[in-house]
Formats: sequence, C-alpha cells, structure tokens
Amino acid sequence: MLDVIEDAAAGWAPACRTSQTCKAALHDTLSESFYYLGQYDQARQQAEAAVRLHGRVFSKDHLATLKSTDNLVAALIGQGRFQESELLAREVIESKRRVLGPAHRETLASMGQLSTSLLSLGQWVAAEGVAREVAETGARVLPPGDEVTLNGLNDLGVAVRKQGRLGEAEGLLRRLVELSLRTRSETDPRRWSS
Repeated sequence: MLDVIEDAAAGWAPACRTSQTCKAALHDTLSESFYYLGQYDQARQQAEAAVRLHGRVFSKDHLATLKSTDNLVAALIGQGRFQESELLAREVIESKRRVLGPAHRETLASMGQLSTSLLSLGQWVAAEGVAREVAETGARVLPPGDEVTLNGLNDLGVAVRKQGRLGEAEGLLRRLVELSLRTRSETDPRRWSS
C-alpha cells in the first residue's frame, strides 16, 4: 500500500511544480494517507511540509494552514509525542476560535485532539474540562451522532473514569453507545467500535 501512495505522489508532483498550494495540498493528502496506515513518521513529515508551504503562501490563521497543522497534531499523537501535540493543538484552537468561532465543528475537532493529548499525558482534570466542552457544545450545535461529539463524549468518559468516578463514567459511556447505535447505520464499522 505504501508503494501505491508513493507512486501516486510521484505522478502528481510534476503537475504541482509551480504551485505552492498544490504542493501543500498533495502533502496534506499524503499526510492523511500515511496517518490512516499507521505510518506516523511519514505522516508527520508530510504534514510539516504542508505547514511550511502553506505558511509561505497564507497566514498561520488561514484555514489551509490550520488544516495542515491539525494533520501535524494528529501525526504527533500517533507518534506518542503528546507534549508537542498538546502545545500545537492549543495554538490551533486559539486561531480557530478567532477565525471560526468557539462552537465551530473544526474548532471542536481540534479541541478533541487536545483532550486526547491531555489524556495521554495523564492530565485527567484538564482533559475532562476540554472533553466536556467538546461533548456539550457538539451536542448543542452539531448534528446528532457527529463524530466530533461522540469522540468528545468518549474522552470525557475516559477522563472521568481515570479520576475514579466510575458511576459517572459508566453513564457517559452508555450514552456514547446509545448515541452511536441510534445514529449510525448497521453497516458502519464505527457503530460497533464505540
């Protein structure tokens, strides 16, 4: 599979020779592909290249730059580099709150990455606060069963459980399963992973 991705990238590279944004978009796509294949080193390298290229063309607050930076945060999480991912996620959230608003889906998705980083660092109380905001705001402004809301609810349940509040955690995780079963089709594999 890696050979297919690398061959495809080599085939597209000449078409992007003169366009920085085309090159950056190609690096974003490669970063996402490598991430989903569990190749986090390659995902990080591609995301870093996309962030650099977007930074030359756009501001750091431009949506294209923020998307590339989100990919970099995800790759850092995949690599287990949680302190770096936490700091970078906080920067992205600050920019997205300013550009998109605090209740925008993309802002909440970046907050989800922050809560994942905090959980991985053992910062249960901080993770709980971020995850609660994602879950509650997502439930209010996003469609029922949106992935961002469900991930926030999952992180919230984990953070509460890690603090020893087992009854509350059980209620949150039951709610997660109920929402997942209610909003996902029988054939959606994510329905069964909640």
